[in-house]
Order: sequence, then structure tokens, then C-alpha cells
Amino acid sequence: MVLCADEKSQIQARDRTQPVLPMRPGLPERRTHDYRRHGTTSLFAALNIRTAMIHDWLAMHPYFQLHLTSTSASWINQVERWFADLTERQIRRGTHHSTQELEAATKEYLPVHNENP
Repeated sequence: MVLCADEKSQIQARDRTQPVLPMRPGLPERRTHDYRRHGTTSLFAALNIRTAMIHDWLAMHPYFQLHLTSTSASWINQVERWFADLTERQIRRGTHHSTQELEAATKEYLPVHNENP
């Protein structure tokens, strides 16, 4: 039984035309609005509740309850929430010169996220 499934299509491998300027006291991080696009890729993911690891995690966290959602309620979808985390923590601020670099950065995020999901 697959609990949640979703796709994130058209993820852009982008390289900023200027370097990101780091935060300084009193100033936020600054970056240019323009970029070079080096292709796109898509990501498909699913959360399978029948695996022993997921079952054990849910058993240790009883305050999480599972609910069936319709396809029109994708904002509640756990995979979509994971895609948002991936975008915010790994993709958005990154510089990727190719789709291969973008896909490698995505794969690097998996064990980091799984350490403390």
C-alpha cells in the first residue's frame, strides 16, 4: 500500500549570473534575480507505509495519525511536504551547472533528511 505519491516536475538546474552575497550584521543574504538555466529534471516519490522502518517510526510516534486524502487535497500530501523541504533546504539556494549536479544534490539530501525525518 502506497500512502502518498507525487511528482515534482520541471526542476531547473540553475546557475546565478553573480555570486550570492552572504549575510552580514543587519543585512540579509543577497542574490541576483537572473540566472542561466542548464536544463530541467523531474522527481517522483512515494511514501510506502508497509515497510518495517515506516511502521516502526509510526509506532514510536503515536501522535501522528494517517488519513486518506483525495487527489484534490495535495497540500496535505506528505510527499508534497517533503518536496517543499527539499526545495527550501537543498535546491533553491544551490547553484547547479547541469541536471546531473542537480540530481546529485537531491540524492545527497536523502540521507541527511532520513537522519531526522
